[in-house]
Amino acid sequence: MTVKSEALAKAKRALRKFTGALSSPILIPSPMADWGPLSPSSLEREIGTQRLAKLDLLFVHYRIRSNDKDRHLKLAACLAKDFVPGMITIEQRSSPYRAKKGFHRDRRWDLDRYADLVRDVDAYGGKKEAAIYDLVNEKPEKWGKYKGREPSLKSLYHQGKRKRKELSNWNASIGLWSHPSNS
Repeated sequence: MTVKSEALAKAKRALRKFTGALSSPILIPSPMADWGPLSPSSLEREIGTQRLAKLDLLFVHYRIRSNDKDRHLKLAACLAKDFVPGMITIEQRSSPYRAKKGFHRDRRWDLDRYADLVRDVDAYGGKKEAAIYDLVNEKPEKWGKYKGREPSLKSLYHQGKRKRKELSNWNASIGLWSHPSNS
């Protein structure tokens, strides 16, 4: 979902928050109604009266005190942040720069997955970059989705090494056995 459409969706959700008189429009009689013709001035007066009543309800809805000297400014700000797409705030999940560059950060990495990567890379021996490149090409079912992203997989490898060392140090600090290859 794009940021613009997300803002519009948020504005539509804000509309659903209104209840009672604020959720229904002001109805005016059609010229063809049996009530007889209303003069333009009396029609304007009736609409104005209903709008003032609903304006008071808006202050209540947004919890703005009726004696606040800046109440109209506060109401304008509340309405703008709810309905003007350029004033709506949306939490950005990742930076646009990284999204355009195709930066990969898989949040589903746990200790087992890190250990698996470290074990596979270390089993190749030699240069880590070459081992990672070979892993991506030789085990596509496991590491193939990282093709073209070897630097990212390389950083995940180093992160896995750090996590393994941290776990080993923690185990040693509480007296648990630590495998010598983990240090």
